[in-house]
Amino acid sequence: MNHLLSVLFFFFPSDPFVVEEVIYMPVTVKVTEQNRIVVIDQAESAVLCFLPNGKLAFKFGRSGQGPGEFGNPTDVGVFPDGRLMVVDGANRRLQWFSPSGKYEKMVKIQDHALGQVLVLGEERFILTESNGWSFSITMGEEERERKRFHLYDGEGRHLKSFGEFVHHKNPLLAVRLNQGPLASRGASFLFASSCSNELIWYENGGERKFKYPLPFIPDEPVEKLKRSGQGGEEVFAMAVKADFVCLGMDLMSNGDILILRTRDHTSPEEGLPPTNLIRLSPKGEVRKKYEGEFQSKGIAVSNDDRFVYILLEEEHGGLRRITL
Repeated sequence: MNHLLSVLFFFFPSDPFVVEEVIYMPVTVKVTEQNRIVVIDQAESAVLCFLPNGKLAFKFGRSGQGPGEFGNPTDVGVFPDGRLMVVDGANRRLQWFSPSGKYEKMVKIQDHALGQVLVLGEERFILTESNGWSFSITMGEEERERKRFHLYDGEGRHLKSFGEFVHHKNPLLAVRLNQGPLASRGASFLFASSCSNELIWYENGGERKFKYPLPFIPDEPVEKLKRSGQGGEEVFAMAVKADFVCLGMDLMSNGDILILRTRDHTSPEEGLPPTNLIRLSPKGEVRKKYEGEFQSKGIAVSNDDRFVYILLEEEHGGLRRITL
């Protein structure tokens, strides 16, 4: 008698998204309309563009002051046609690049410091004065007139400044109280405070504030003046302590909000606090909490809402994809 042995093999495919390129100091991640994942590597003064499978499509930039060179790049804006605009912080300018990374033009910005950029369609974009990790401090009478956001047209001409700026006598703490991730939907955009659970929608010239639940009660921010001395010299160092609450935020096409929410108080000795990825309704209600903890500086949602890309803070930074 012949016996036929049938063997069934089951294959469980792993996530095909693999990033092999080393990212030394990642500070921001964005997704273009063409499904490219764009990352700023501040240590290398470079912009890295990845394909949806994680393979490097191209890379451009180096440290310097010439066209296509950067000094402390802090963010990148993505236009609907695939063009990129890099915030060149230390050189006080913006630089435009083609979808393939070819240099196009630059615009100098002298009226304020440079941090984040948020593109609002082809015609306008918003700049902030801090990306949360790099910032400058303005002192003097004009400090009382500061605004949180600066609106520009597509050619880099300033249109207006707006948004209530939270003032504090300690300028470092003032920076912390006004920073946080941004995300847009059409001409409207959402601001998430990095050290509170407040969200602010800016739409049609108005604003709407709301909050989302937290797993802990953040401590009140405090300022410290550290004094040290050696050899007859005294050194004073200004420091602040404030709990991080939100370290990343982006919007889904249905209006839901993805947040990297910290799970506990921030320890100054441990660097970035661990976060959990949560999904909120447009009103701030928690719809879902995803598995895993992340030390991260930002997230970006894919155009089809299938994935979120998380910028990891490691010995060498990484990029992870989570299925939504």
